[in-house]
Amino acid sequence: MNIFRMMLTLMVMVLLSGCGDEWKPDTMSIEDLSIVKVDDENLKVGYGMKRSDAEKVLGTGEKFTSNIDIYEHGVSVVYRVNPDSGEETVVLIGLTENSQNAYRTMRGVQVGDRTSDILALYGEKYLISGGLSYAYQYDLQNKKFIDTVVTGSKEDAYEQIRTEFIVGKDGHANKIYLFDLHAGLYLE
Repeated sequence: MNIFRMMLTLMVMVLLSGCGDEWKPDTMSIEDLSIVKVDDENLKVGYGMKRSDAEKVLGTGEKFTSNIDIYEHGVSVVYRVNPDSGEETVVLIGLTENSQNAYRTMRGVQVGDRTSDILALYGEKYLISGGLSYAYQYDLQNKKFIDTVVTGSKEDAYEQIRTEFIVGKDGHANKIYLFDLHAGLYLE
């Protein structure tokens, strides 16, 4: 009986250690450019998603500028026309104060969370911190963190992603931005 319990415990530990590897601090992937509804994690809006699919979750937005659409609950999105499909796809997601308790990042951070929450979920090793900005940048093509705005050509910026948290003087996030650097720099 003791051997059975030990084997069962070992199996559970192995299974649990495999869970969550995707969201370890000091790692980053394209999935980091997604948000989910706080009350229903199955409702997700992510980078590369078609506008029609994103608006099934967000509802219909209003044009804020020619490139930015604003949605209910403090969500803003920049879309880019995918040259392969001809469809508009999500390339930048912004969350403001009105998104608190409505949307969060895939890792679990939402507007109103403390800086310590951000660091616990995203890590400190690759943090780019300046003033009230906490950011993480990753080059998808070269599979490494980067610390410059753009490495290489303007076209390389499509393959470089950034997660940025704007933190108030109180130490709480008041804006969150998830984007590829091309969208962040050129809003296209």
